[in-house]
Amino acid sequence: MTPRRRRRRHGCPAILVGITGSIGVGKSTALAAFRSSGARVLDADDDARAVVRPGGRTLRAISDAFGSDLIAPDGTLRRGTLAERVFGKPLLVERLNQITHPAIRRRLRRRILRLCADSPADSVIAVEIPLLFESGLESWFDTVVVIGADRQTQIHRLVNRDACSAEVAAIRITAQWSFERKAELADLVVNNNGSLRKFERSIQLLCRNLVEARRTASQE
Repeated sequence: MTPRRRRRRHGCPAILVGITGSIGVGKSTALAAFRSSGARVLDADDDARAVVRPGGRTLRAISDAFGSDLIAPDGTLRRGTLAERVFGKPLLVERLNQITHPAIRRRLRRRILRLCADSPADSVIAVEIPLLFESGLESWFDTVVVIGADRQTQIHRLVNRDACSAEVAAIRITAQWSFERKAELADLVVNNNGSLRKFERSIQLLCRNLVEARRTASQE
């Protein structure tokens, strides 16, 4: 459970951990387990929601690129409609990413730096980023953890969570980078096919190992 040591490129005194993986594998559950283990945590989805706030520049750019009907009467983004409009269309997805990702990265980076400014060297900051590898953000972190689950487990979770059909769930999974592709780039893979308690214990052990490895390295 001890990952290889990644070359640090960020200057943060704390241990920065990136959490990623496909849809329905339990990334948010992993983030909660890190929190319960004493880590400070951030979720990039919070930044994705914040950058499309009503009246903002990013929301205006989305409206210009994909249609003004995406803006609801109260000024908020019709996220479901946008997702339906770009799903399965790589060129449109790439255009949307070009609009949103720079703003998301800037905001997330600022939040990480704020946590780094008052975090000790043997503490952990865990950040959930669904598109971590797709966005080329692995150099931000000391350790990148990919959460994995078998396909049937993913489908079952999506059906229960989003009230969609198994066919729709499978299509959504296939549209993302595969687990195998992400696992090859990861420092560590944690599987989430079993019980919640077992998964939480795996994350807690990982968190302890990260701190112990940092303390050992500081004494070398």
